[in-house]
Amino acid sequence: PRRRRQVERAGGGCRLAVPFDELRYEGQRILRASAEDAEDEQRALRAVYNALTEDRTFYVSVAGARGATKERRLRLHPLARAVPQVSEKEFMDLVADIKHHGVRLPLTVFDDQVLDGRHRLAVASALSLPVRVDEFDGDEMEARGLVVSMNIHRRHLTMAQRALIVQELYLPEAEVNAKRRQEEGRANGRATRYG
Repeated sequence: PRRRRQVERAGGGCRLAVPFDELRYEGQRILRASAEDAEDEQRALRAVYNALTEDRTFYVSVAGARGATKERRLRLHPLARAVPQVSEKEFMDLVADIKHHGVRLPLTVFDDQVLDGRHRLAVASALSLPVRVDEFDGDEMEARGLVVSMNIHRRHLTMAQRALIVQELYLPEAEVNAKRRQEEGRANGRATRYG
């Protein structure tokens, strides 16, 4: 099949022979986008959406000072996984918004893992878009509080989902503290009886 010219001579210069929206940049060349490109993009987006439930690494360009970018490997923090991921339709709506506006909000990173912004991370990774990163400098309890604050009231969650998030974030530590108090109580009881 004969390829359509992308640029044609016009007057004393050149003009695009195909609509700008149908072009894509690859390396040093401008190529005409094809249906195959759109299918590849959809496959990549579905793959990262499905990978959000797994413990995997995402590669993104992080925008730094004065426009410089740095390649960074990021994983999801276990606390971020306590919140249910959005539906595939909501994810694809986010994709459309990010394609149009870019990744507007920074990812929140704690201990070199993404605490908030996992869906933005996945989209940016699949579409090779730069992101900004805010480093969270609190402790783990404060990180739990941030996850609750950023997700419980912001997202459309049922009461049951909200309860499960709180349970997953706080129950393990509550159980450890309860056992410790129980052991301390037993030790104090023995000391009182025999002392």
